[in-house]
Amino acid sequence: MHGAAVAGALAAGSRTQRAVLVRTAAAAIIGLAALAPYLWQVSAGGVALATHASPSFAPRGLVSAAYAGAFLLLPAWFALRGREHTASLQGMLVALVLPACALGVPGENQSKLLNLAFVLAAAPAACAWARAIERPAWRTALAGLLVASQLPTLLALLCAYALESPASLDAPSRPPGAILAAVRTETSPDAVLEDMTLDEQRGAAPALPGETGRALLWGGTFMAHKWGLDVEALKLRRDAAARGEWPADTAAAATRSRRPLWIVFRDDSARTADLRWRVAARAEGIVLARLQ
Repeated sequence: MHGAAVAGALAAGSRTQRAVLVRTAAAAIIGLAALAPYLWQVSAGGVALATHASPSFAPRGLVSAAYAGAFLLLPAWFALRGREHTASLQGMLVALVLPACALGVPGENQSKLLNLAFVLAAAPAACAWARAIERPAWRTALAGLLVASQLPTLLALLCAYALESPASLDAPSRPPGAILAAVRTETSPDAVLEDMTLDEQRGAAPALPGETGRALLWGGTFMAHKWGLDVEALKLRRDAAARGEWPADTAAAATRSRRPLWIVFRDDSARTADLRWRVAARAEGIVLARLQ
């Protein structure tokens, strides 16, 4: 009887494990299916960029997943193991990490997938670490390991912040502070901006939207390559931004009838003499004007 009971318990445990595995696999497949349109669109996006996602070994994604996996993904996985209603979370972790390691996606978009996976894993991983550190024999070693693992990242951040400069190629491209202030005071909250002073060589998002809360009609080639947007519409917006006028794409045409367009450009007599533009502010050779 005792042997039969043990065999029955093992069989029940095996069925439970199979059920969890099936649910996890189903969640991973559903997650990958949900992500597929995003991956396809991102991989096709950007001006003059039309390469699609393809199987490609991504060493940086693998290294990032392995490094963080030692401190987040694996502890989270073990913390969730055997618990009810966790198959969907485990499946999503698989669905987010797998494309970052197995697909070549332009614009370094693998980081977005890993970042989301790490956010999902953070809470259960913290629970696993807290339980492990409760053991006196492990406490000193694990605490030292955690500090050592995070120290390089913290030092790199401190160094980057200390050496940060507006002249850096990674710094957001921004007009003078007086122009930013004028945008906040002279324009309505729903205004649309065209920044003709935008430095297209910088590998960073432009500063105007974040610092003024106003929408930017063209954010530069760097941002166009980061998101999967319609290539032809982006070309129209890029060309219109170079001229300082509304683009001809459908979305812009719908916006044109409802929201004012403001232009930021370098001061010169030919541009300021254009009667279409009403100058609202000048500072350090830069002009803020509204398109009439």
